[in-house]
Amino acid sequence: MPKLNKYKIRRIFSISTKVFFASVIVAFSLYLLFRNLILEKAILKLSDKLREKYDVNLRVQEHGFSGLSGIHLGKISLIPSNKDTLIRLNEFNANVRLLSLLTGEIRLKEIEIKEGFIQLVKEGDSSNYNNFFRAQQDSVSSHKNDQANEKLNYSKLAYKLIRKILKQVPNNVSIINFKLLVDDDGMKSEFNMTKMELDNNKIESSIEVNSNDNKQLWKISGYADASNERADVTFFREDSGTVHIPVIDEKFNLKAGFDSIRLQLNGITFKDDVLKVDGFASIKNLLLNHPKISKKDVIIEDAEIYYAYLFGADFISLDSSSTVRFNKIIFHPYFKLEESQNKPWFELSKSSGAVPRMFNKYNFYLNIATEKLNAQDFINSLPNGLFDELKGMQTEGSFTYRLDFAYFNDDPNKLIFNSTLDKDNFKILKYGEANLAKLNATFVYTPFENGRPMRPLLIGPENPNFTSVDLISPFLKKCILTTEDPSFYYHRGFVTEAFRQSISKNIKTGKFKLERKQWLANFKKFFWYIFLKIIL
Repeated sequence: MPKLNKYKIRRIFSISTKVFFASVIVAFSLYLLFRNLILEKAILKLSDKLREKYDVNLRVQEHGFSGLSGIHLGKISLIPSNKDTLIRLNEFNANVRLLSLLTGEIRLKEIEIKEGFIQLVKEGDSSNYNNFFRAQQDSVSSHKNDQANEKLNYSKLAYKLIRKILKQVPNNVSIINFKLLVDDDGMKSEFNMTKMELDNNKIESSIEVNSNDNKQLWKISGYADASNERADVTFFREDSGTVHIPVIDEKFNLKAGFDSIRLQLNGITFKDDVLKVDGFASIKNLLLNHPKISKKDVIIEDAEIYYAYLFGADFISLDSSSTVRFNKIIFHPYFKLEESQNKPWFELSKSSGAVPRMFNKYNFYLNIATEKLNAQDFINSLPNGLFDELKGMQTEGSFTYRLDFAYFNDDPNKLIFNSTLDKDNFKILKYGEANLAKLNATFVYTPFENGRPMRPLLIGPENPNFTSVDLISPFLKKCILTTEDPSFYYHRGFVTEAFRQSISKNIKTGKFKLERKQWLANFKKFFWYIFLKIIL
């Protein structure tokens, strides 16, 4: 085989270079020649797809190019058949990365939106946006059989989706006078984004909110670096006052608001088929007011979480390295929802009853472990308006608390519920508004029925109808104990095993669903369970 000398190598390289650049020039010339036709066909294809799949009409009255890679679209509208306009844009400009055109994966460099709106209109069961949800449900049903025979790795799919979305985030975004209009059965709200800019990863946005004669000015600021998977965004009210969420008040009779919310993304990693998302979130002065929660405003002054979420092929979890701070209460939560490989218990036992999906195929684990808590810090950290009975209480000492819970889908009887509390020199120095020491002396008890106070009752020897425990018939006492609480004189306020058996039984009978008022009542009972364990 003859050897190539330097002259021949230079000659071959020169010809190859010329051919390459000639090909690029030809391809670029064809692109410039036919790009308007390509854009028209792309718009028609998208329009046909939206009409066929969602019964929605897309109209683009202006389209063209500016410069080598700029795309201009004008007077765009998206209108569901026989319904109100969903989207209208007066002007949309985008700048495409030229290198992405060569690879076939189009990536946007800049986006500019001027004058437009998204309008969400709901009247009864009809809305101008439900076509998209129906189509999505049909799509899920059509692929159900294919997915039944194929095990999907959700963590891998999620990571690919996140990476794909992050790649599409432009370096620069400018939005001017873009509105979100909401009409929920006559309850109207308007969110006007007067200006939003993403410039070299820095975010600045101002939103005017109008709802029921209530005007607010919201602000979003921070940074978002899609290429490095980092973000830190704060949402607050620029004018004085609390951020109030429109519509919620009228629709649910719930007054809700906050001073600020901060969301931070510190990193996304994918290793050994596990997707890990690290970050931080906090909220200041969260306010809730609802008749089924409290008669007063419930205020959580300061709450934050350093989180590490894990997404596996068949599980999702919050890692135990996560930390939650609730005022001065600090604890480490862990939960895991894991797809079970075993058959659900109701199939094995042929049991009947309405059982939710999560009990059909998943195992669930929950763990909460506090750091050593100063008892007075714990009392002071309880939300204002929710536990007013303890307001003014003074304590000393400290304690730690741990909760372990686990549910296994193949057998509810294996359910784990362990609650442990360790005290260290805990003492109550002064009772709050609920003085438990009154139980040892004569006191007046006012029973309530359906929220209304009944006739006050004097409890103590001064009442002629009062009978002390030692004078009550032993048979009546044993009857009450057997019916209500056989170990009343021996346990420390609550029987943990009774909690476990009750949860297991409720799951098996399918009667665990509770109204919001019952959920709150049970939450307060559980709180008192913890508090009385501290005292006792």
